[in-house]
Amino acid sequence: MFYRLFLSDTCLGKACYEKCKYKYMNSSADIRIGDAWGYHYSDEDKGVNSVITFTERGNELLQRCNCVLEELPFDVVAEWQMKKCAVRPYFNNKMTQMLKDNTMSIEEIMRRSEGYLRWMKLKGRLLNPKRTIKNLLKRLKK
Repeated sequence: MFYRLFLSDTCLGKACYEKCKYKYMNSSADIRIGDAWGYHYSDEDKGVNSVITFTERGNELLQRCNCVLEELPFDVVAEWQMKKCAVRPYFNNKMTQMLKDNTMSIEEIMRRSEGYLRWMKLKGRLLNPKRTIKNLLKRLKK
């Protein structure tokens, strides 16, 4: 439930909407670790982790790890990383109020958010017809 809300950009922090300086290629970290999303990994069912080093120290530490590394261009590894600030959805203020309300369970918040989340999913499908068709064909093959 958390990821559904988070990935819909409905409950991000203020900086994510207004002025986050740590997007895409910007970081003050030596290493960034996360899940690898994107077309390069679309056939990978078990999941793939991505590691990006921003400093020589980070690169040295990564090389000392006992793991299999595949070097890829940054734009492939970070394909679905946010490149600019998220657009604050109209539902954000209501979502923030609900999340701060200690009397509401996450299940209740999800119930109240379903209409908005369904609309966002439909909007995404309409704006990305190629991806929608590809995902549909993938499901039909199973």
